[in-house]
Amino acid sequence: MPTTVLDVEQHLLLLELEAPFSKRDVQLARRRMAKRWHPDVAPQGRQFEHERHLKAINEAADNLESLAEGSRGGKVSRNAVRASAAAARKAHQLQCFTRRARGLRSGHRTMQPNRFRHLIADLHQWI
Repeated sequence: MPTTVLDVEQHLLLLELEAPFSKRDVQLARRRMAKRWHPDVAPQGRQFEHERHLKAINEAADNLESLAEGSRGGKVSRNAVRASAAAARKAHQLQCFTRRARGLRSGHRTMQPNRFRHLIADLHQWI
């Protein structure tokens, strides 16, 4: 099952929060969203969708709470959100680059020689 990379901005959108936020704000948002997306209150036949959404909400809340615990003053500023989101995107792009370099993307088992120069250029861009 492929894993999805959600950055801090996406977590905030999922929990309907805005920066700056504290750990308490995240806890309240988690409770509010859990009331709306709990599988027990889902319409007939949509329990699975609500269960998946609730898991994403819990994962987002856990990540934001850990970010708030490690922040100075207990609040996460807008600049910290932007920096963290940029770092998450860069890490995801580097992971995609690594997969492409290994030839695992699009079913390629071996790397094609004509793609080698392009990959080295990408690598130098990240260094």
